[in-house]
Amino acid sequence: MTHTSGLGTGPPGVKFEYNSGEHIQHLSALIRALTSEHYASPVDWAEDQFARPLGLPGLFAHDGLDGDVSIGGGQLMSCPQLARIGQLLINRGAWPVSAAPAWPLDWLPWATNKTSVFQLVSRDYIREMSRPSFPQAVSTYGLLMWINHAAAPDETSCCMSLESKGATRRALFRPTNE
Repeated sequence: MTHTSGLGTGPPGVKFEYNSGEHIQHLSALIRALTSEHYASPVDWAEDQFARPLGLPGLFAHDGLDGDVSIGGGQLMSCPQLARIGQLLINRGAWPVSAAPAWPLDWLPWATNKTSVFQLVSRDYIREMSRPSFPQAVSTYGLLMWINHAAAPDETSCCMSLESKGATRRALFRPTNE
């Protein structure tokens, strides 16, 4: 997820080499292994647990990987749809309960049903994805997310950039400090 695995020309953890190819698709296999008891495919899981609660049904319909999620991108979104992803990041993974999926909210370890919002994505993951993952190798990439250079090594308020594949739609978000 940090593109410092050593699968490129440099040793692991030393050189950043962006590649959204085959090796990153192992995350879809991991999703399949973890969710196969409840879902027929990673796309079914991603639609139910992520896309529909965000109001983005069909988000993974064009991935074209026979039920696997295209981890490196490929989801087609309009500008308003892209803004929903940005709002989720600004909210640090929280989303209104009215949009919650039908499953019990305690199914995921970070979810809660005690307030008017639930943690659709772990707050800790949002924090980690939005800071440089290997600052000694690259300061512009988090965990599967392009970011702008942070002001200081421990800064977590750098901008995040989202891009909808196949289009010129881009969105920049700058969450406030926690």
